[in-house]
Amino acid sequence: MKTALGRLAGSRYAAAIGAVLCFMLGGSAAGQGASPESIVEMLREGGYVLVMRHTSSPREAPEPREADPRNVNRERELDDLGRAHATAVGYAFRALDVDIGVTMSSPTFRAIETLIYLGYKHPQVVDELAPGEENGEWLRRKAAEAPAEEGTNTLIVTHAPNISAAFGDAADGVAEGETLVIDPRGGTAEVVGRITVKEWAVLAVEQT
Repeated sequence: MKTALGRLAGSRYAAAIGAVLCFMLGGSAAGQGASPESIVEMLREGGYVLVMRHTSSPREAPEPREADPRNVNRERELDDLGRAHATAVGYAFRALDVDIGVTMSSPTFRAIETLIYLGYKHPQVVDELAPGEENGEWLRRKAAEAPAEEGTNTLIVTHAPNISAAFGDAADGVAEGETLVIDPRGGTAEVVGRITVKEWAVLAVEQT
């Protein structure tokens, strides 16, 4: 089995993971729940909900000449690091055999763009995932719904205010691109762990 990042040379995923490992400092979540390795083992079985904050995005909207052509409303969009992070996490899902079924997105361009770079081009766009603490209760209820297809996990990309309002202290300090892992069994939305972008990238390197 390949063990070195250099053996992935020539792949856009290698470049993305390299960017993550070079530019992300620190990297561990705040000790929330299970370890990343044990979380991956759980996700391989399916049945969980992943709630992810969109990846790195500047606070300002781009200039018209610099905007992505798909960004017709000229909203905030991902920067280069955000695109690299989303690409790296998407690669990690596939390298680690984490099967994603339903994908859901905030209607903002930066959230939809995150899913595109993750590798999911046709997410369900849901108005209730738009940024706002008032949408936290909806997110918590949705995260308490088990995936319909056995062996898969649901992926939701939204925003920090929503995640904090939905999960309280369990979401404290959630970073751009960080994933909360939710166990919906019993109709509740229990946060069982968190994985940062860097942790996904490291796990993918170790697996290849």
